[in-house]
Amino acid sequence: MRSAIHSAEACSPAVPARRPSRASSASQATSDLKRSARASSPEVGTLAGAVRGAQPAARISSPLERCFMAPMVLTRPSPCAPARRPVEGGTMPDSAPPLSVFKKLTLAVFSVAIPLALAEGGLRLGGFRHKRIEVPLLIWNKLEDKVMEEGAGLHLYDPAQLWRPRPGAPIPWGDEEVVNEQGWRGPTRERTAPLDTLRVVTLGDSSTFGLGVAYGESYSGRLEERLRADGRKAEVIDGGVVGFTVRQGLERYREVFSAYRPDVVVAAFGAVNDHYSSLDLPDRRKIEHQRTQLAWRKRLSDGLRDELRILHAISWLQLEAHGGKERLAEVWLEKKRREHELMKSSGRVEWPGERRVSLEDFSLALTELRDLVGADGGRLVLVSMPRKARAERDRPVLTLYSRAVMSTAAREGLQVADARGAFHRVIAGGRPEAELFVNDFWHPSASGHDLIAEGLVALVLDADLARWGSGD
Repeated sequence: MRSAIHSAEACSPAVPARRPSRASSASQATSDLKRSARASSPEVGTLAGAVRGAQPAARISSPLERCFMAPMVLTRPSPCAPARRPVEGGTMPDSAPPLSVFKKLTLAVFSVAIPLALAEGGLRLGGFRHKRIEVPLLIWNKLEDKVMEEGAGLHLYDPAQLWRPRPGAPIPWGDEEVVNEQGWRGPTRERTAPLDTLRVVTLGDSSTFGLGVAYGESYSGRLEERLRADGRKAEVIDGGVVGFTVRQGLERYREVFSAYRPDVVVAAFGAVNDHYSSLDLPDRRKIEHQRTQLAWRKRLSDGLRDELRILHAISWLQLEAHGGKERLAEVWLEKKRREHELMKSSGRVEWPGERRVSLEDFSLALTELRDLVGADGGRLVLVSMPRKARAERDRPVLTLYSRAVMSTAAREGLQVADARGAFHRVIAGGRPEAELFVNDFWHPSASGHDLIAEGLVALVLDADLARWGSGD
């Protein structure tokens, strides 16, 4: 009973203004307990009886009952909770409040920013500088890049296409002919084709551009002439560019000719340029690199690199970790020497180098072009371009590019002009090979262009005709 009395006394939340004596407090607690027990249980006078016989009541009045029933009272703090240690002026909290996320972030930023600022200031006071060392990326080749930089040649630099014809540039083999103001060879065109006019865009390399022949003798010029002779309103845009690969042609269509909404797009790639050894990077990666150079993130990072001395120091440390400028120069020269050696054997089928456009990427690019043209409402026609027989004997991999054109057309359901097969057929029939080419292995003569145009007319006018020419 004394233990229960002390528990009730300890749990009582009331602190009277005048402290009663221990005896009177114990007596009062005992009386309260007895009254509670008598009211709720026949086992009068025992603590067990008071607890076992307790019934729910509207109000908890006994200090002992308050102690036992406190967990059921949710709207008030438990009367059994330990009192906080009193301090002068109030009650001390149990623990310090946690730092907010903002304060933590601020501390983290300052803990990094202050040392960096001190390092930046020290490097500036010491006059430390380390300029960026950038190895120039060859866009085309060393000679053509220099001509483009001077701005006086047939081509100018383009970030997406890598290069393109320069408007107003004289065409060396043309009779006072220049690249038109819209950037291609031949007549200019309105953005929207005239009513009931069949519009054709030809994409390709120097053969499509018409190297060595007048524009009217190129297959683009002859195609328009033949279509009109057949009674069709037609206009042909010559989108060929010297030195182009299919990857560049894809970007040229996307950047320039998609807006002209052609009815038919002719794609003549794979004759020679795609198989060449890549200089620095393959065409696909080179185009991606050039686009990155123009991105605002790249310009921002370069600007920070040029302005912040601490980034100068990091760049210097990285360079020194790899052997310094001398080692960098050695690596670059060795890379160029290896590229030069590999170029001599790039015509082999099994070849350890990296081509401008691999066979796999060649087929993929043709499919991507099909998708772009189709999305614009046009129809894609492929051309397997001709070469002299000796070119294919010296560079057997070229025949694989020709087969890739034919297999892609068959797989994707595209029309194809097998100009290579048509040339073989007429040569086998007794026509001299020299009559069909200018003075090299790749570029058709005026007669050769006319033969290509003949096959294209049939395909352009008949969308159901799958193939023209006869090939292997």
